[in-house]
Amino acid sequence: MVSNKKNKAIIHLYGQSWLKKARTQDNWEQVSEAFRTIMFLGEKELLLPYADSLLQTAKIAGNRELLGKAYLTKGIIYYDRKEQDKALDAYLLAEDCLAAGNNVYAKFKLKYAIAQTKYYIGNYDEAIALFKECLAYYEVENDRAYLNSLHSLGLCYIMTGNLDLVDATSRLGLQKGKEFDVPEMQHYFRHSQGTVLYFKKQYAQSIVKFSEALPAIIEKGDFANETVANFYMAKSYWNLGLREKALMLFLKVDQAFANNGYSRQDVRETYETVIGYYKAKNDKDAQLHYFHRLLKVDDMLQKRFRYLANKVHAEYDGKKSRQENQMVKNSKASQSYVFASIIVMLIVLLLFLSYKHNKSLKNAKEKFEEMMADRPKTIPPTKVISIEELGITPDIVAGVLKSIASFEASKRYLEKELNLAKLAKILNTNSKYASKIIQYHSGKKSIQYISDLKVEYIVNKLKQENRYRNYTHEALALEAGFGSTQNFTKAFKLKNGMSPSFFIAELKKTHPIGNLA
Repeated sequence: MVSNKKNKAIIHLYGQSWLKKARTQDNWEQVSEAFRTIMFLGEKELLLPYADSLLQTAKIAGNRELLGKAYLTKGIIYYDRKEQDKALDAYLLAEDCLAAGNNVYAKFKLKYAIAQTKYYIGNYDEAIALFKECLAYYEVENDRAYLNSLHSLGLCYIMTGNLDLVDATSRLGLQKGKEFDVPEMQHYFRHSQGTVLYFKKQYAQSIVKFSEALPAIIEKGDFANETVANFYMAKSYWNLGLREKALMLFLKVDQAFANNGYSRQDVRETYETVIGYYKAKNDKDAQLHYFHRLLKVDDMLQKRFRYLANKVHAEYDGKKSRQENQMVKNSKASQSYVFASIIVMLIVLLLFLSYKHNKSLKNAKEKFEEMMADRPKTIPPTKVISIEELGITPDIVAGVLKSIASFEASKRYLEKELNLAKLAKILNTNSKYASKIIQYHSGKKSIQYISDLKVEYIVNKLKQENRYRNYTHEALALEAGFGSTQNFTKAFKLKNGMSPSFFIAELKKTHPIGNLA
């Protein structure tokens, strides 16, 4: 523990030095990153002031992406404090800033945050769809975020009564947590298992699971999940006939509301049970006390639920609809002005598109000549990591590199639906090692690495064999093992800076078979 505190102190000093240097250089992006490093080492009560400093930095920089990330950070802090209404306001501001940018990771963080809000207000099917998207993205991007998405998906399944799916996600989470070496998520999956056991009426086993999960949750200061565990343990004891033990835990649930303002729809049942308990005891003062507490809980839940439900539908789901309605209103208010403006905008747009098309055509032709001359592409590569950064023993790295060479030579990358898990199996290693060593070997993420190999194979075939130039895109996609024509054309353009149609047309015009440069 002492060592951990020393490490935090060192990182904090480093962060302060980083912040000072970045400010002197007016490097606002680095200022933002330095603030993030410092704030997540600080005390909880300092997080919001740091988040405000982060927002101020982004505003000074005039950078929409930094501003979006700052609003997202502030929203996450509010959500952790269980102030969901303020969190949603921040998420919606973040969505406006990030929408037009290319930061995919930040957009998925926002998608995860919106999914949490939808879960909170009871839109479970919509939340499930969003969490599944996050799960697919984070599987190869971020182990902890993958486990968070899996856990949240399980919570949705609890609320929809799909207990078998909750059990499956919990067991998968425990397995993946060990595989990824992320022990801090294990107790959350045990927490979910406790809930499943309660609903299956296995009350004693439910209490055991919650008891295993609680110490780590309490140590983390996660009062929300502590409260939910106390509630379902209390219900379990109540159903086992151990009313006094149940009462002690119900009173802890009430204390969480008194101290932190936290409750939720299922947990409010605490007050109905406690009021009934004191009614049986003929304790009118206690009945009245907990009846007033129930009114406060209901008032809080109704206000927050109504605010979140209205805002998420009005400002997130209904955003496009509102924009279209506003256009109609503006049109009715000043039809002639709008019509003239549209004509002007269309002319400008046509000129811009013409310019953009000509520029794109010029760039594509330059890239085509680079490809035919086998000169390096102008597209910058992903940062290559060093062998020291891998954290893997050299013997293992050498073995996997040998397997990669065999994989490339045998063209196994042409297999359809080849993902990181399947590739790791081919390379006789695990997904984590495969991902790191592939980036060390190629400077690319594993999915991009596979995709680029497929595209390179097709490019060589188009250069060397005439019949491939007459293939449809669908046939070329099938030949390379892409899951769809759309994925093939997207991957081809991403790698080569031009569409397959343009490349083939130029090949036919300038490089007929037998006369290649």
